[in-house]
Amino acid sequence: MAIRRSLFHLPAFALSGAGTLLLLMWLAYRWGWLSPPSTDVVPLPAFFVLVLLIGAGLGLFTWLGFEIGRLRHSRVGRSSGGDQRGAYLRGFALSLLLFLVLGTIYGLVFIVPEAIGRPRSSASSTAMALLTVLGYVVVVGSPALVPLVNGLLIGARAKPNALRAFLGGLALGVCGGIAFLLPLILLIRLLVIPPACAQTEPPTCGHLYFGPTFWMEVLSILVASGALLVGFSSGVAAGLGVLVARLTERR
Repeated sequence: MAIRRSLFHLPAFALSGAGTLLLLMWLAYRWGWLSPPSTDVVPLPAFFVLVLLIGAGLGLFTWLGFEIGRLRHSRVGRSSGGDQRGAYLRGFALSLLLFLVLGTIYGLVFIVPEAIGRPRSSASSTAMALLTVLGYVVVVGSPALVPLVNGLLIGARAKPNALRAFLGGLALGVCGGIAFLLPLILLIRLLVIPPACAQTEPPTCGHLYFGPTFWMEVLSILVASGALLVGFSSGVAAGLGVLVARLTERR
């Protein structure tokens, strides 16, 4: 019975995440904030289908975290119900610490070698392949953690609230993006020493070298926009999913 009820919640989370992200991307496209890829690379309908699938994936991760949180709450029982606020804040703080670690790993693997102009081809092919896989895991896993952790934190509460679920997802996306970006900026500013060719006037590194300032600007834009999109979509998915879950639990 509990499994059937959990599966009944899944469409609400998935459809909410897919619809929200699709609406946001469509509005950005209509208002000129988004330039979709060239139709020679990806047709416009296929691009929006991909957005729809990504949004559904965000809703799926939110649902998975929510159900795990509900299962954990049912096992723990109500003995710890008086520390709900403290447990939520501790979980939120630990998730931000995790984003700090992921941002540090990404910076050490990709940003620092590129910013100092070190040729990546100098590394062995096996090490290069492992580093590339690690980088992609961090890049893909970081956005997926936002809805998963948000659902987990909301589901673990005694009485999940739709508004808190939405605000929690939005706050986790924004704060997680800042936590991910902070070590990258610190690594670039404090540890990166530009090569000699970048210190000449004019620089002689060639067109393929991008300095630390370039990386900070690009990363800030990508992380900020991605954090808002993921946080808002996962927040809406969690809020609507919690509404459906509470309605079904009353029956």
